[in-house]
This record gives sequence, structure tokens and C-alpha cells, in this order.
Amino acid sequence: MKDSLLVFWSALRDTVDEFFLLVMTNALTLLLLIPLVTAPPALAGLWAVGNRIARGQTASWRDYFGGFRTYFGRAWALAALHLVALAALGSNLWFYTPGNNPFDLSPQVCLLIRAAWIGVGIFWLLFSQYFLPLLMEQEDRRLRVTLRNAAALLVMRPGFAVTLLILIALTAAISTLFTVPWFVITLSFWAVLTNKAVLKLLEPMREMGRQGDGETR
Repeated sequence: MKDSLLVFWSALRDTVDEFFLLVMTNALTLLLLIPLVTAPPALAGLWAVGNRIARGQTASWRDYFGGFRTYFGRAWALAALHLVALAALGSNLWFYTPGNNPFDLSPQVCLLIRAAWIGVGIFWLLFSQYFLPLLMEQEDRRLRVTLRNAAALLVMRPGFAVTLLILIALTAAISTLFTVPWFVITLSFWAVLTNKAVLKLLEPMREMGRQGDGETR
């Protein structure tokens, strides 16, 4: 929990430091979410900016549009995966509503099955929060590699993932309560936050890699 809270405050400071750019990219992303075809690559462009900021590097509009173009197809592949997961979750929650299923299951059994599917949905959220940041960090950007690495990060630090998701949910709740943050900064902040989280989780692996390289020389 401590590490995820530190990442959260670090992301908050970086967001304040780059506030103007992040506000502008947040606004553009919201506009590009309206036409369906530009929605996934727009998020990829925003996460590309967030990756630069999370690394302490200078970010610009070039990074946004570069990410938009570079990750267009991969962003759509991830979006399709999300849509399939959402459809599976929604259809099963509806199917196992008492009175809907053709198997005449008892309300108690339906409740247990629906609870299990809600658990699957929560797991998917924990898993998928790493997708876009990993896409920015991987040399091999194939979808199956992204999924494998996201699963590895989740298994490696499940508590970190849970705390991170809670923090994202809290910012979503605050944004919904006051409405304005959605239009100003929320998506951009998530882009910085999740990129910083993945960079934090990758630190031990990269340190081991550097030590291994040193030993082989």
C-alpha cells in the first residue's frame, strides 16, 4: 500500500507541474472519444504523454499524436478485448438474474454465480489497468506479450494493484461528484498515475537485468 500511495502523490505532483499540457490533452482526448474510430488511439496518445511525464521527460503534442499513430491498431485490439470482456460480464449478470435463466436456478444460486462474475469483473479491472502503460514500455508490443506482462505484474504485487485500483476508483467518484474534473484533468492524471505505477513495478526487474549484464561482462 505504501508504494502505491507514494506513486499516487508523485503522479499528483507531476500532474500539477505539467498541468497546462495535461488539461489540453485531456480535453482533446474527450473530443476524440466521441467518434468511435478515434477513441482507443486517442487514449493511447494520452498514455504516451503520461509515459513521458512519468519518466521525468519533456512531453509535447508530438508525443500525443505520435502515440495516436503508433498504437492505433494495438489500441483497437485492446479495446476489442475490453468489449468482449464487458459483453461476457454483462450477459452473464443478466442471464443469472432470478427469472431470466432457463434452468430455473434458485435465487441463492443465481446470487452466488453473479457474485462470482462480479469477482471476475474486479479481477479484469486489476489486470487491465496495466495494459496501456505496458504497451508504452515493451519492446515487443504484441497483444499476448502485453497480457502476459500485465498478469505477471498483478501476480507479483496484488496488494499494489488493489490499492491502485481503489485510488483510481476514488478519483473517478470525486470526478463524478464534481463533474468538472472529468473535463479538465481526470483522464490525464490516470495516464500519469498508471504509467508511474508500471515503472515502479518494473524497477526491480530492470535492476536485476542491469546486474546480470554487469556480471556477464
